[in-house]
Amino acid sequence: MHQIIDANGNLVGDLPPLDDKELVELYRLMALARTLDRKLVALQRQGRIGTFPPLEGQEATQIGSAFDLTDRDWAYPSYREHGVQIA
Repeated sequence: MHQIIDANGNLVGDLPPLDDKELVELYRLMALARTLDRKLVALQRQGRIGTFPPLEGQEATQIGSAFDLTDRDWAYPSYREHGVQIA
């Protein structure tokens, strides 16, 4: 396990080599993924769309892994991975 902050928000490891602009973009993408996710869950519960697999709580793993992809990398969509497409 790689841990940067503890449960209380205290720094316990080295920060990743990201500048402030990249950190803000990562946060924006995670917030966007969660917002989309919650809207789609609401539509699914209203019966307006079919089956929908929510990603809430998994935003960081999806956005973080997709953020480091290059133009030569592949991302194959799978169940609960719409955060990767957003990033």
